[in-house]
Amino acid sequence: MVAAVSYYADASDTDALLDYLGVGTEAHLRRWFSYVSGPEGILDRETASALDPVAIISPSLGGPVLIRNRSDPALVPRTRAGLFNMMNFARRTDPSIGLIDSNVSPVLYWKPAKAVGNDLFPGEIGSQADAMSVVSPEFERWVNRVMAWVRRRGTRVWGLEEEALRPDLRIINPNVSSVYALPGALSLLEDGYIGR
Repeated sequence: MVAAVSYYADASDTDALLDYLGVGTEAHLRRWFSYVSGPEGILDRETASALDPVAIISPSLGGPVLIRNRSDPALVPRTRAGLFNMMNFARRTDPSIGLIDSNVSPVLYWKPAKAVGNDLFPGEIGSQADAMSVVSPEFERWVNRVMAWVRRRGTRVWGLEEEALRPDLRIINPNVSSVYALPGALSLLEDGYIGR
């Protein structure tokens, strides 16, 4: 992911994030790797929260541009995006379904946070575009607003400082990137859940 914020969330945090994004009114959720056009491709919150990854689309910014065949210039492996597009194109479950071209599509990439047993697994939200401003200045502002919302609402619980950041929490994370805990997830971590 080129620009993203990582975070822990419980179900109430996820609902608050999706409410902030206007999912159901101003935005909708769709599969990232098996994008289906039309109303039948729209996912409900529960279904989307169980998937990885999900596209969040705000029609006011425009819809996604889809890659539909191997000759598409977006699949040229000379760029980072081209390489990822090639790998993602190969992962499609149905060859007739298009792949979102993240370099030109005003679409948020969302990997939902998960709670499994007493473990919390971080989610991510952001953009896979090499340059968000090239997609559109409005898209870049939207992505930055969403990431800022997670940082403002959340508490930084992981980063380069590792355990020194929040020694009262049990977090076993192999990454050095900052991770924020949204309020519900922070309560769970403070109650003994393990951040993975």
